[in-house]
Amino acid sequence: MPWNIGIAYNSGAEVSHLGKLWKAKWWTTGEEPGTTGPWGVWQDKGPCGSENGGGGTPNPDPSDLIACSTTSCLQSALKNVVPGKRIVLAPGTYTGSFSTDVEGTALQPIVIES
Repeated sequence: MPWNIGIAYNSGAEVSHLGKLWKAKWWTTGEEPGTTGPWGVWQDKGPCGSENGGGGTPNPDPSDLIACSTTSCLQSALKNVVPGKRIVLAPGTYTGSFSTDVEGTALQPIVIES
């Protein structure tokens, strides 16, 4: 099941997010997998795929992703992005003015997706 910011997850729940399978170590809601570090609520179980029960095809290299769920994260990502990276926005509302001075290339575009 894909991670959803509005769902409460119990300990042991497994979700897919940004091409990886994640397992909740304890009850949580609103904490995005991959943003709380190794001591956070979500345990990284590796890429989604049949070998770990995640199903589906993994997304491109997760190191190429910048996952954001807040306005300040998006502003920082736009300031620090480099060609070839993808900024992936969690569902929600992002208010403010957003721009970047960084230019992608045909071979290494900068992609923003939700």
